[in-house]
Amino acid sequence: MNPDVQQWQFIVALGVVHTAFLYWLIYSAISKIGLGTVAILTFLYPVSTVVIDYLFFDHVISIGQSIGAMLILVSAVGVKLHWSPWR
Repeated sequence: MNPDVQQWQFIVALGVVHTAFLYWLIYSAISKIGLGTVAILTFLYPVSTVVIDYLFFDHVISIGQSIGAMLILVSAVGVKLHWSPWR
């Protein structure tokens, strides 16, 4: 099943509009919530994508995705709480 021209236009518009909007949100948020918090939130996007895919599109989450999501979440908490492996 190959997308036709109109479908490609929608795909490109969706990608460009959402990507531009996301970057605008990220860069406008830096002055309000700080660079460290924005950096942490940036790492959470893949986890939220997998969860949304599971909830709305019935995608089965693999073991690798689960482990990756847990590593990302633990790392985000560690960065926020200033954990250090060298202390």
